Amino acid sequence: MESAHEKAEEAVRDLKSAIETRLMKEHEPVRFLASLEEIRNALSGNMPDSQERAHALLDRFCETLSGDVCYVMDRDGNTILSSNRNDPDSFLDRNYSFRPYFQNAIAGNPTTYLALGVTSQKRGIYYSYPVRGDKSTVPSGVAVLKSSIKDIENELHKSYQGVMLLTDPRGVIFICSSPDLDYQLLWQLTPKHIEDIAASRQFGAGPWHWTGMKREGERTAVDHIGKKYEIHEKTLRIPPGWKILYLHDQEKVLGDLVNPLIRESGYVISSLCLLIASFVLYLYKKASGDIKLRERLRTESLTDSLTGCYNRRGFSTLIEHQIKVTRRKKRERFLVYVDLDNLKILNDTFGHSEGDRALKDVAHILSEASRESDIVARLGGDEFVVYYEGDSDISTPVIMGRLNELVSAHNQHRGPGMRLSISAGIAKFGPDHPGTLEEMLSHAENLMYAEKEKKRQEWP
Repeated sequence: MESAHEKAEEAVRDLKSAIETRLMKEHEPVRFLASLEEIRNALSGNMPDSQERAHALLDRFCETLSGDVCYVMDRDGNTILSSNRNDPDSFLDRNYSFRPYFQNAIAGNPTTYLALGVTSQKRGIYYSYPVRGDKSTVPSGVAVLKSSIKDIENELHKSYQGVMLLTDPRGVIFICSSPDLDYQLLWQLTPKHIEDIAASRQFGAGPWHWTGMKREGERTAVDHIGKKYEIHEKTLRIPPGWKILYLHDQEKVLGDLVNPLIRESGYVISSLCLLIASFVLYLYKKASGDIKLRERLRTESLTDSLTGCYNRRGFSTLIEHQIKVTRRKKRERFLVYVDLDNLKILNDTFGHSEGDRALKDVAHILSEASRESDIVARLGGDEFVVYYEGDSDISTPVIMGRLNELVSAHNQHRGPGMRLSISAGIAKFGPDHPGTLEEMLSHAENLMYAEKEKKRQEWP
């Protein structure tokens, strides 16, 4: 059973990684689209034939990316350009100002959004990016790419020992290995929550029925007929709060394990196995207390008690091995040195409890911007480091863009004087540059202080 649950946990972890990679890969193309002169000219309306040129560009862009639709909205949310302008379900001249991906982007924040299309009635992934004029910092419109969720559906529709789901933060099932559960509510919600779902228009017109699933403890769920499931759950980094859940059917797991044994060997061998398992379980329980104690003591010695990140000792313990692995794979390495700006002012103004909270928030943001294979540590005081093993999806602009996006999203919910500000320096070492840890730390720290000095000169 434990082995089966470990495999289930691995399946959820792999699926989370695959979906996050899928959701992140279109950010750069949309940013590039929003920067093109043809799009800016079409929004300004100052150039002859600007609409025709922009439409031709959208057509090529959509075809190259194999996207469903590329479109551009003005500041009021009206669609002025669309690659599907000649289709029966054209987006042209429609207003989507109610969509969060538009509202966020027109405020300057690129967004990834999953929803059911109000016009096409097709589920999709919406990537939005603000369009700015040559000299303006205020967006004049928003560029959007809507992509298909087909490859995510294919992953979730595979055969599982239970039910695999992708849900929004409230528990609305967006994609499920059992398609008949799509758009149902995994957990029971209040009427107010259901009214909010209807008002968002994110999942159609409803109704959204409750599946009857209830939690029994942290890791167990029971459906309306009493069947029990082991819950395996991972939260996606984007969109924030969305989750992958695997409801592991315990009866099916037991059946898959026991039925072949009974068919092939009979009840005698099953009883013998049960006896041996009971004896092994007895020995395991005798030893597990000491093992858990030693593991807890080891974890505490490597972990920062305030933020939950690795401490300096934990970082030093892990990083040397990780660097050797990265060199052997001949991959790039990135070391991000991060400093929380104005911690002393925050402590003096609001108290050390608010300063501790800010340090925890920075640690949370760095963890959200990292993968499970990356190493996040607090070196001491207000200084943090993150070690990334490079791959095709990692670069200095991607790392900085993700950090700035998460800090900006955090600050939207914080009052004046309590918003986070960080300075960061990123050291990049290629496969042919066997830099030591000391070189990486020194280089990244120097870049961080250069950024901090630049900020000081810009502050009034």
